[in-house]
Amino acid sequence: MARRYDSEAVRNRVLSTSVRLFLERGYHGTTMAAILKEADVSSSSFQNVFGNKDGVMYELMKLMFSEQFSAADSAAALLGPNASPAFAYALETSVQLTIAELSEIIRDLYLQAYASERSLEYIRRNTAKHLQKFFQQYNPSFDEEDFYQMDIGTSGLMLGFMLRPCDDDFPLDVKIERYLQMSLSALNVPAEERTTIIEGIKQQDLRSIAKAAVKQLFDVLSDTFDLELQAQIFGEEECDKAFDIIKETVESLS
Repeated sequence: MARRYDSEAVRNRVLSTSVRLFLERGYHGTTMAAILKEADVSSSSFQNVFGNKDGVMYELMKLMFSEQFSAADSAAALLGPNASPAFAYALETSVQLTIAELSEIIRDLYLQAYASERSLEYIRRNTAKHLQKFFQQYNPSFDEEDFYQMDIGTSGLMLGFMLRPCDDDFPLDVKIERYLQMSLSALNVPAEERTTIIEGIKQQDLRSIAKAAVKQLFDVLSDTFDLELQAQIFGEEECDKAFDIIKETVESLS
């Protein structure tokens, strides 16, 4: 019989279990029944906190994208005073596209975030704030709502490019250049500046940056869900398994 827990305990147990199962089986390969069984929570407790599996993905997505937005802010802060403010956006989105090519399971998680109406609204609203920060000078009359409406288009572009895996006919460097040309043009970055930004992105070791970003995300997940503390609840064997899956996922990107 499933145990009873308060809502915060249920949240932590379900999220830490879901991280492991999503990495091991993918989002679509993870059933509600598997989450309930391995987290050892009742269906009613789960529904009270998350509603459904999409609610779990929403909570994980917020953590994923908060890290991404934070990384973009850090990148912008490191740029010199004469650097294009659009470069931080170009780097962030290029890394995001690169991460999706590193692992099909990670691509699946990104696609699910963009496919969920609730998650996508969160992404758009928060991306709009960053678009305003990076692109206000190119669109002086725009307010945050205008940038939100622009992101309806640019997030659609991101989803479309993520959906199409790279191959010999469509390598990653071409995918990134196409995306940046279209998104930066839509955001009114002048053609000459777009060219400079794209050339600058080509000089970056995007795969190494993407792998480091994934590792940092997994470190945050481990810290957030305090897997060592979870061992006291789940047992050492179950938490060792979670650490092993995270480690294998990171190593598989090498």
